[in-house]
Amino acid sequence: IAFGLNHSWFMGRRADTLHKPAVVMADSNLLIHKLLTHAYSQRLEPNITVCCPTYRRPELLGKMIYSFQQQTYLYKAMLILDDEKPKPDYSLDRCVIKHSYRYPTLGAKRNAMVKMLEDSSTDAIAMWDDDDLYMPWALEALAVSLRRADWVRASQALVRHGTTNFLPVLSYSRQDKSDKAFHPAWAYSVAAFKASGGYPSELSLGEDLGLARKFRDLRLSESDPIELGYPPYAVFGPWEN
Repeated sequence: IAFGLNHSWFMGRRADTLHKPAVVMADSNLLIHKLLTHAYSQRLEPNITVCCPTYRRPELLGKMIYSFQQQTYLYKAMLILDDEKPKPDYSLDRCVIKHSYRYPTLGAKRNAMVKMLEDSSTDAIAMWDDDDLYMPWALEALAVSLRRADWVRASQALVRHGTTNFLPVLSYSRQDKSDKAFHPAWAYSVAAFKASGGYPSELSLGEDLGLARKFRDLRLSESDPIELGYPPYAVFGPWEN
């Protein structure tokens, strides 16, 4: 599923009042290319496409899509891939692209999404998860960082505990051997992804760390939006309520 949204369309609209956005059902790279060419008609580097793999979780997608719609960065599009074979009950007034092929691993699924964009105007990928939320400055922080480096990961994130609204900051050091990567807060250039060969396609757990190791082995430059002065922008669940 792919769609691009004009900034003026969604500003000031609440999640429960959103109606059908500019969404195109697509199963071909050509249609995705046409859609993103339209979304990026006024180019400003980098053009960022948010990729979100999902599986039978429409109730979570609504919150994540709303986060995307509230982003202040204009040059963006989103690609959502749901590879559940039976048709899910998408009660939300939104569309999600269905794929009849069930990918064997999450690594393979993430790679497939990036491949769908290979003929588009996408300069960089932000790989979001369907159960996370993002502050309105998230893509702006990533875009500024990507102008300085091949890939981006934040050293801080926010987490929600239970049903409270308390969002403590989590931190890690880029030199920390445990490599807590906050993968849903990453972004990387398409060129960096191609040079690395992508996520380890055999992995559904740890595929993000596998990609990070490839980036480091290639000595690709890295940037941290937190070090540039941006507040944490990725908010991790749970989101039962």
